[in-house]
Amino acid sequence: MPSKRILELNPKHPLIVKMAGRANVSGASDALKDVAWLLLDQARLIDGETLADPTAFGKRISSVLAALYEWLLLAWSIGSVGRLFSFNHRVIGS
Repeated sequence: MPSKRILELNPKHPLIVKMAGRANVSGASDALKDVAWLLLDQARLIDGETLADPTAFGKRISSVLAALYEWLLLAWSIGSVGRLFSFNHRVIGS
C-alpha cells in the first residue's frame, strides 16, 4: 500500500502569511479556496502527477488571472504600478 502523501507548506512564506491574514475576511473564502487548490495542483504537477480535473484547474487559473488583471488596472489608473514592482533592467553580459 502506498504511503500517504503530505503537502508541506512554509507558514512563513509571504503568500501563506497573506492567505492566513485573509482567512476571516468576509467574502474572501472563494478566492482563498481557489488559491489553495492552485497550490495543491501546482505541487501535484511539480511531482509529475496528472490533475484529476484539468478543467477546474484552468478555470481557477483564469479566475486568479482575471482578478490580478483587475488589480493591475486599478494600480495603473492611480499610478502606483512603479512602486508595486521593482525591476532590475541590467543587461546580462554588459
